[in-house]
Amino acid sequence: MPKDSLNRLSTNSLLSEILYQHNDLVIIINYIMSKSTNIFEVVGKKVDDAKTFLEAAGYLLRVVREDGQDFGVTLDYNTDRVNVQVNHGIVTIVNGMG
Repeated sequence: MPKDSLNRLSTNSLLSEILYQHNDLVIIINYIMSKSTNIFEVVGKKVDDAKTFLEAAGYLLRVVREDGQDFGVTLDYNTDRVNVQVNHGIVTIVNGMG
């Protein structure tokens, strides 16, 4: 097999492995992109306003950290749940979905 073919094969195998390992991430990104609401728009909103905003788009809001205190969370994965951090009643960070 020519050297160029081996390099192409190696590159394709590596790409396939990366895509396989990150398939869940790709699915999540596609899911997020399919929704018209940008979940990061809640940053800077009061918690109640952020909750209302996300629920209107079909998401659930879960506070995972508030004023420096971490909360215990379940390990189940839910693509409709948005995890946020809050300081003084304002959403400061979107940790992602789950």
